[in-house]
Amino acid sequence: MASNADPSFPAPGGESWPGAGALLAAIETTTGKRGEVVGKPEAPLFERALASAGGGLPLVVGDRLDTDIAGASRLGWDSALVLTGTARREDGEVSSWKPTFIVDDLSALV
Repeated sequence: MASNADPSFPAPGGESWPGAGALLAAIETTTGKRGEVVGKPEAPLFERALASAGGGLPLVVGDRLDTDIAGASRLGWDSALVLTGTARREDGEVSSWKPTFIVDDLSALV
């Protein structure tokens, strides 16, 4: 089981380190078995978070298109792509996973 399938993890100084997805791929290759991703962008995690928050109209905030924004899009939920991670504004504008909002940082949400 893996918490996510992110291929990379943003590191200090703008570098990227191998993410959980990269580690999962190594384990899958070594064992010949397929792992199960239980975290984002899979719907159960998002639905559980919404239930824990008491329901309502969610806004998923995240810095990755392929996990945060993809998970929200799959459920038809609004999302905000925050440009503090791996994605650039141009990425959000051309992605098949369209964020509702694209913001420079979390202060834009206040």
